[in-house]
Amino acid sequence: MGTMANFRLRDDGTVEPWLTLDRHMTILRALWEHRPESRFPEITVPVLLIPADGEGNGWAAERKAATSRAVAKLKRGRSVAIAGDHDLHAQYPERVASILEDAFLEGFWS
Repeated sequence: MGTMANFRLRDDGTVEPWLTLDRHMTILRALWEHRPESRFPEITVPVLLIPADGEGNGWAAERKAATSRAVAKLKRGRSVAIAGDHDLHAQYPERVASILEDAFLEGFWS
């Protein structure tokens, strides 16, 4: 259903994209070229990363390395990985809640 927000419903019941192909490609290029990691040192608030460890999917080592780089560049960063593949808050709500609660009780966001 969320995908439909990318389209406009015509009077005849058909749909057309909101963005022209050129505008769509401009946005995609900007997303591809943007390097969020370069902005991490500017973030002054605490950041808690909860990545899926995704063992066995071929990206686990790179994800761990990227998470370590992010935490190192953040002024106040922390990472707690959870075994899973996606939507960890939906797959493991109790575990995610526990991680958030622990960070709060430890004063991470103070």
